[in-house]
Amino acid sequence: MSDFNAAPVPRTLSFERPSAPTQRPRPQQQPTQQASREATRPPPPAGNSGQSNADSAAARATAGQQGQGSGGASQMASRQNRVSRRLNNAKRRPRSAGDATGTAVVRFTVSAGGGLAGVSPVRSSGNPVLDRAAVDAVTRAAPFPPPPSGGNETPGVPVDFTRG
Repeated sequence: MSDFNAAPVPRTLSFERPSAPTQRPRPQQQPTQQASREATRPPPPAGNSGQSNADSAAARATAGQQGQGSGGASQMASRQNRVSRRLNNAKRRPRSAGDATGTAVVRFTVSAGGGLAGVSPVRSSGNPVLDRAAVDAVTRAAPFPPPPSGGNETPGVPVDFTRG
């Protein structure tokens, strides 16, 4: 036998576990003066502000659409950021690509309801596996936020596959 002393382990829990998750009430948020000031603040200047290259490139690629439709500049910038974020989160680097890097440019059309109406490659990354992964990222990211005035087509959004 060894001289190791361990604390005894109880065989049952010391409390009853509920059969369903407990719902916590959500506190009601009251509008503050700061929130109203932030609502009237102009959108930040274009640029990546420390975000990824894909975010800033997608914003630049869709910047020409800001004057169209009934959406204001801040609405369009907000929508572009959400589209950019969705694309970045949906991007998957294929194992079969190995150490290959590149940026594929894709064009896609969003329907009035936010669904993906079409996607096509515009410029190759130089690697067909990465090109297919860029198209798959757009498909995976759908549905998108609905455009402010019916369906619209992006002029070409870069999908960057770099290590780092």
